[in-house]
Amino acid sequence: MSHGYGSNALKSTGILAMLMGLGYLGNYFSIPLFFGADILCGSIAVLIIVSLHGWHWGLLASLIVSSCTYTLWRHPYAIITFSLEALFVGLFLHFGKGKLLIVDAIFWLFIGMPSVWLFYGVLLGLDSVATSLIALKQAVNGVCNALLASLAINHLSLRKALGRPDAEKSISFNESMYNLLVAMVLIPT
Repeated sequence: MSHGYGSNALKSTGILAMLMGLGYLGNYFSIPLFFGADILCGSIAVLIIVSLHGWHWGLLASLIVSSCTYTLWRHPYAIITFSLEALFVGLFLHFGKGKLLIVDAIFWLFIGMPSVWLFYGVLLGLDSVATSLIALKQAVNGVCNALLASLAINHLSLRKALGRPDAEKSISFNESMYNLLVAMVLIPT
């Protein structure tokens, strides 16, 4: 019996390390948009880690994954915002207070976008148009990443791969429809 536990722990550690590596690469190989704004995909992996391994691993993953934004943008503010996202979402999920996508959208509306205003508008001194653009871009990017993480968790059997007891939990029709509607709104955005 203990052999199975060790095997699951090793598999879980391997998946955790793989997700952190993929997250780092997802941020490092960002997709340039305009005016120096980039689409980052690293938080997809971070939010999967938050959902499957808890807020403490998610916070560590976020610090590692978002560290490359310092190289990309020459300031630490994205690291702070993305770490706050992992912590906020992780704590809400830990206490069973919502779904990943909804909690992440709440984060970006009430904490993420205001922190972008503080960091970019006040501390970096960008004008209001540039700050608004970055805040909107980061919020849409973050919620899109949460949607992709949610879809991956629900449809790629990640819980089952980790040998989790809740692996057989089925996805509700309402949750699937909600994810589809959010995708239909976010993809054109």
